[in-house]
Amino acid sequence: MIFCLIGSSASGKTTVETLLSEVGIKRIISYTTRPMRKGEKNGVQYHFIDDDTFLKMASEGKFAETAKYREWFYGLSLEGIDYKNDNYVVVVTIHGYKELVKIIGKENVIAINIKVEERERLIRQLERGDDVDEVVRRLHADREDFKDVEKICDYVVENKQIANTTKEVYSIIERYSTAK
Repeated sequence: MIFCLIGSSASGKTTVETLLSEVGIKRIISYTTRPMRKGEKNGVQYHFIDDDTFLKMASEGKFAETAKYREWFYGLSLEGIDYKNDNYVVVVTIHGYKELVKIIGKENVIAINIKVEERERLIRQLERGDDVDEVVRRLHADREDFKDVEKICDYVVENKQIANTTKEVYSIIERYSTAK
C-alpha cells in the first residue's frame, strides 16, 4: 500500500512522514529541481536534480506524477517500489494522489489528510522563516486548493500535537498491514 499524506502548507505532513520512517515505514523520496535548503541532504528529503535531468526522466516516463511549483519541478517515481507487498508513505498533492490512483488503482492507495487550523499554520510558517508575502500567497491558495480535500481522503487526522498525529497515522497503516 502507498499511504499518501496530503495537507496544506505547514500542516506537519513532512514531519509525520519523517517520524514514520524512523519507526520503519518506508518513504518514497520524490525528485525536485529546487535548490537544497539548509540541513537537507540529497536522497533523504528529495533527490535533487537539475532541470535537464528532470525533463529527460519525465520524457522517459520515469515519473508517476509531476508538478511544478514556482519555477521548480517535482516528480514521484515508483521505480523499485513494491507497493503490493510492502507499505510506503509519501507526501503528495491532491493532484499527485489522483494520479497515483489512476496509475496503480485505488485499492493500492490510501489518502490521509493532515489537518491544522489556518492560524496555527500561519504561525508555523512565520516561525520557520518563510517570506511573509509567500506565506500570505500560500494561505490564500491553500483555501482554494484544499477546500474539498476531506471529500477525497480516506482519513482526516487533526494535527494538534505531532507525536499523537504520527501515532494516529501509524495506527491507520497498521490496520492495513494486519488486513493483508
